[in-house]
Amino acid sequence: MKHARELYRDITRRKLWVRLDAGGLEVGPYDLIDGAFLAQLRAHKTELIQYLESPVYARAQLHTARQVVAGEFDGADTATREILIVSLSAISHPDAGRAVARLEAHGKKQHR
Repeated sequence: MKHARELYRDITRRKLWVRLDAGGLEVGPYDLIDGAFLAQLRAHKTELIQYLESPVYARAQLHTARQVVAGEFDGADTATREILIVSLSAISHPDAGRAVARLEAHGKKQHR
């Protein structure tokens, strides 16, 4: 599981998003993934899926959701906001829903 956490951190550092999709993984934006990193993702796909389904990941995402609701991400750039929306949308929890709504609302304000 340790390698999956490190791989997930690398995904977020690269400003990519990842989500579970019909028993598999979806990672994007695809055009930002180089061949070597794609090979890493494929090699550790099962471990990464297990991590994304784990309580450890869910707790970390809920912590982030609460930070969003508290306004700590109000000045986030578009890429960060989009990554957070994708990852928090996958969590069935009221705090995650509130966080997604706040991120979407702030995104609309910045586009005016």
